[in-house]
Amino acid sequence: MRWLALVVPILLAGCAANGDSPSGAKNPKQLAEIADALKGLTPGKPVSCIDQTRIRDVKKFEGTILYQYSPRLIYRNDVSGGCTGLRYGDPIVSKTYSSQLCRGDIIHTFSPGTPNISSGSCGLGSFVPYTR
Repeated sequence: MRWLALVVPILLAGCAANGDSPSGAKNPKQLAEIADALKGLTPGKPVSCIDQTRIRDVKKFEGTILYQYSPRLIYRNDVSGGCTGLRYGDPIVSKTYSSQLCRGDIIHTFSPGTPNISSGSCGLGSFVPYTR
């Protein structure tokens, strides 16, 4: 038990040293791109699901996906870990049984040219609306 008291602070220090952010994105360039994409928009109350049929554009970043409905409405989703392909812009595939994407749905990323080999998978978080 005593070794646990020593290991936990070391692990937490390692996360801080790596610059981990709440969104999961670590790349300063991608953090700046996310901020730029959401510039001028105000975050609202998170929702559990969004309508897939209204999505006009998808932007992928390490740890974050932006679903654009219009220039005036973008939903931000900070995914759980495991979607390493997002950082490279790999295509996303989700298996849903309705017209909605919901918190907890599992998505998979696939490397271009290898449609049957997943580059990662993760769970969707809450969808935060950003409006103008």
